[in-house]
Amino acid sequence: MHVTITTTTINIPYLIEDYIKDVIKYNRQDYVDFVITGDKKTPKEAKEYCQKLQEKYKIKMLFMDVNDQNEYMEK
Repeated sequence: MHVTITTTTINIPYLIEDYIKDVIKYNRQDYVDFVITGDKKTPKEAKEYCQKLQEKYKIKMLFMDVNDQNEYMEK
């Protein structure tokens, strides 16, 4: 079974790293991915942080800021 952990944030989502470590600990990298959605109050650093986590842990993660969300909805 595949699971996507989805959350919204108005802050830098530091807690996501703990979830990632848990996924790796139980060898679930191929079955779990993450979608994090920011809003107008979310600092730009949140997207950069998530990208760094994705590179560091080789985990599937999508961070969507407001611009990304608007582009997606226009499709």
